[in-house]
Amino acid sequence: MQTCTQPIALADAVRFLVGVAGLEAAIGETYEIGGPHALSYRDMLTTVAQMTGRRRVIVPVPVLTPRLSSQWLRLVTDVDLTTAVALVDSMTNEVVVHDRRIEELVGHRPMDFPEAAAAALAARARRLRGSADAGSS
Repeated sequence: MQTCTQPIALADAVRFLVGVAGLEAAIGETYEIGGPHALSYRDMLTTVAQMTGRRRVIVPVPVLTPRLSSQWLRLVTDVDLTTAVALVDSMTNEVVVHDRRIEELVGHRPMDFPEAAAAALAARARRLRGSADAGSS
């Protein structure tokens, strides 16, 4: 829960990919992308809980295998097992941007986490509404 990462909005990731597509200066280069701030998974969960008006209790568990953690994640969210396993496995590695050259190259600054989370929550709500509408017809 304390591992730091720099979550990035899907729209920002796509903007960077489109931004370098066909650019001569980008050929053969490797770029790091991420949101503007490094956050812990705890920080992200707390932020989303506040945004959604839900109370989240985070209880540190000293011994929890990645497999068991993945099952737990699948149980308490709508994430499928394959994605849950990948997410839990990735949580042990810090993913922090050290090179922001792409932002200058593309001329774009990624949105901060609350804005990105709000966009993701809105997209999820639209998907759920769409499935509910399809199921009622």
